[in-house]
Formats: sequence, structure tokens, C-alpha cells
Amino acid sequence: MEFFGVSYIPAVYYDGHSARPHQVSLHMDADTLVMTGDGIKLRVPLTALDISEPLGSAPRLVSFPDNGHCEVHDRDAFARMLRASGHRDGLTVHLQSRWKWALIAVVVTIATVAAGYRWGLPAASEWLAYRLPPSILNSIGETTLGFLDDHILTPSKLPPARRKAIAAEFERLKLPDHPAPAHRILFRDGGMIGANAFALPDGTIVVTDQLVKLAGNDDEILGVLAH
Repeated sequence: MEFFGVSYIPAVYYDGHSARPHQVSLHMDADTLVMTGDGIKLRVPLTALDISEPLGSAPRLVSFPDNGHCEVHDRDAFARMLRASGHRDGLTVHLQSRWKWALIAVVVTIATVAAGYRWGLPAASEWLAYRLPPSILNSIGETTLGFLDDHILTPSKLPPARRKAIAAEFERLKLPDHPAPAHRILFRDGGMIGANAFALPDGTIVVTDQLVKLAGNDDEILGVLAH
């Protein structure tokens, strides 16, 4: 509503001391927000207020320095009043109001996360692994294997001769001029994780029974281990 050229916007005010709502009106006087109601009159510079960003159909919230706040349900009229006073919402608000920019932001976020997972995480892990002392790597490996054995993995059901044969074949893959780092191969029943093989920081390589059974031949198993 407007009186004498001044726009008044209804709002609900909470003084921060009780849950009682107060019906008030808001208007701008230059760069100062004026709130009036039954026994209430506040004048607060815009710079001292915390004004929430638009979010769906939710009311805008105006927080005062004394912990009071008011809810403004006429968001469009409130936005016009703020613009007329020189207040500008942040860049995020403007981008959110344009679906093309929002879509671009989603695509860029997905691409960034995917790139970080594909290239950034392995690179960071490798960089860190070569800089941690062996004692820490051994401790991390033992702790991780202990947790897996206690909660996820169970002892391998493969015949000992089968496990020994796979380990021996893997040892023969080592290049004579490039000795492999210290490692050991352990076999476990994978349970919920199924067919899998993974390396721990201390050089332990865990191979699940399910991976051995799924592979068509030993070359496929060795390919996974070499990777």
C-alpha cells in the first residue's frame, strides 16, 4: 500500500524476547528501514540489517541487531522497495533467478566433481603417499585392514594352493630393472563388496574370492592386480 508517495509493506515482527507476533508495516526513508506498529517504531540503517536471500515461496527475513526479526510475505513488493533504496541482492541471487545460469552452474559443478574424482584424487593420493613416512603408511594399512576384517571381509575360502599360485604368478610379473615396491597379497571373502581388489597404503593388496571366481582366467586376475 502507498500513502503520500511512500510504499508501506506489511510484515510480522518478533522482538526476540517472546514468541508473540506483532503486525507491523515497513517503509524506507532514504537508506534506513522504518518499522512501525502498535507501540513499535524502529529505524535501522540497511547496512545494519541481515536480509535473507529469496528462497522459493518462503518469506524474506529481516534480522535486526537486537536479535529481533520480521517476516515479509510480499516478497515482490519488498524486493522493489529494496531496489528503490539502492540495495542489491548478491550475484548468487541473480544467477538463481535465471534458469540457464542455474543449469550451467549445475553442469560445471558435476564436471568439477567428476574431474576431481578422476584425476585430482588419484594425483593427491600419490603425492601424499610418497611424502608420508613408512611407519605412518604401515599404521594406516594395518588399521584399515583390521577394520575391514572386523566389519566387512571374512577369511578366504579359496584353497591355499590356488591362492599361492596366483601370488606366484603375480611375482613373476615384476620387471627385472624396476623392482616392485614392498607388497603382499591377501585373499578375503568380499561379502557385500563382491568381486574386487584394492591396495592399502602399506602395500597390502587385498583380492576377494569373488574376483577370482568371476575372472575367466588368471591373466584377467593379474591384469587387475598389475593395475
